[in-house]
Amino acid sequence: MDNKIKLMMVLITLSFALSSCSVEEADVIIHNATVHTLDELNSKAEAIAIKNGKIIAIGPEHEIMNKYYAPNTIDAQKGGVFPGFIDGHAHLTGFAKGKLEVSLVGTASFEEVLERCKNFNPVVEHEWLIGRGWDQNDWNIKQFPDNVTLSELFPDKPVMLTRIDGHAALLNKKALEIAGFTVDTKIQGGKLLKKNGELTGVILDNAIEEVKKHIPDYTYEQKKKAFIEAQNELLSYGLTGVHDAGISQEDLAFFKKLEEEDILKINIYAMLSVTTENIDELQNFTPYESKHISVKSVKLYADGALGSRGACLLQPYADDTTNYGFLLYPISFLDSVAQICYEKKIQLCTHCIGDSANRVMLNIYKKYLQKPNDRRWRIEHAQVIHPDDRVIFNEVTVIPSVQPTHATSDKPWVESRLGKNRLNEAYAYRSLWEQNKLIALGTDFPVEHPNPLYTFYSAVFRKNFFVKNDKPFAPEEALTPLQTLKGMTIWNAIASFSEQSKGSLEVGKDADLVILNYDLLQAEESIMEKTEVLYTFVNGESVFKK
Repeated sequence: MDNKIKLMMVLITLSFALSSCSVEEADVIIHNATVHTLDELNSKAEAIAIKNGKIIAIGPEHEIMNKYYAPNTIDAQKGGVFPGFIDGHAHLTGFAKGKLEVSLVGTASFEEVLERCKNFNPVVEHEWLIGRGWDQNDWNIKQFPDNVTLSELFPDKPVMLTRIDGHAALLNKKALEIAGFTVDTKIQGGKLLKKNGELTGVILDNAIEEVKKHIPDYTYEQKKKAFIEAQNELLSYGLTGVHDAGISQEDLAFFKKLEEEDILKINIYAMLSVTTENIDELQNFTPYESKHISVKSVKLYADGALGSRGACLLQPYADDTTNYGFLLYPISFLDSVAQICYEKKIQLCTHCIGDSANRVMLNIYKKYLQKPNDRRWRIEHAQVIHPDDRVIFNEVTVIPSVQPTHATSDKPWVESRLGKNRLNEAYAYRSLWEQNKLIALGTDFPVEHPNPLYTFYSAVFRKNFFVKNDKPFAPEEALTPLQTLKGMTIWNAIASFSEQSKGSLEVGKDADLVILNYDLLQAEESIMEKTEVLYTFVNGESVFKK
């Protein structure tokens, strides 16, 4: 046979071979990985291909590597690949603003609080000195402070130092004057603490909202600078989404502008705050959806916090036997919000800490929902719930949205608040999961640290990540590693109506994922401190690399 003919036959054969196994182009390939898809079968894979922000293939190493080519190929070195972590309850705007304020987190005494305030060197100058993060339960003297020394240090500059949970704050005398507070001031859903007939400077709940009206806002450029810093930190923890639990129309406009400028990378599921003052907004509520922003729900506060004794309890506080806490609004108002949400098909997410507040809201939910449904109404925190009331979560399909690090942070003092007999009511995550086999997990940052690995540690091991040789708190209420991961991913997607595009790694879904150096489902407690995020992807874009 002529050599030219032979060559042509070889080329034809090679052409047929190549056409039958043509290589497709992707943008990113991640391989040599332990991929946990968290789909309905909890399938595992070894490699994943991404194109145009979507997952186009997922499967065995040889299959993906033989079929696809990508200019960006990542060897995960057997590390764990998971859907991007979603924080089910946080305060993104507050976290970002915190970059412009005094951090009081971890202070061991009130004297240390004062020292940080004196030494604070602000990124931008502001008329007020604002700080957040103190917790008197961490001090040797576990009592609310007064403002005598604070007022002496800052006689002419107004100061507001907010407790870590956001439900109590300390004001100096100048701030009290600007707010118009006197010993005779009464505030619905709030309280001004007194000693010997004088204001101590400590205020609770709705009183804080009154003060905020007098604090000049930061400029857009100042807030943008703080937001970028905050966003970069969150992305470094593997967070691809945040449920922002209570924003204003001004906050929403801020997010929209960030998105217009292509600054917004993290996905935001925002809950618009509802108060007696903006109830009219609820009547005109319009859902909003863009690439990174979704607004389909509203946030309602029923009570305050346990740490500041503002949570509304069925029985008085064990360490304050005349105090039951209080509801922030009349029951009639809480009911009216639920009615509007039901009629207008708006998702309702209500902050409930105490067992009385939880009972009130669960019964209101039951009044309108009546039976199993897909409204996905949520109880935020679901922190102290009488066992008799848990069944309502199942009866009318309510989602508990909890923060595992609250349990381990509160452990040192929660028995003093509730007494031993009520401890089984608190932070009962396994019991709540049992109701509908679904639980949304978050951190409530900046109240707690935003790192979802600490959420995982607290939920699974029921210990504080930062306390050496910590003993587990109510280990019978621990979640399994798989439950915890689902609570940080697909169940948070369900809780925000986004499970068709987020929460699991499946073909056609958004390529929101995180690569860790260890497989969390196999990780022992001893190596948790070595576990770290290597990459974070949002919509197929690498937004963090270690």
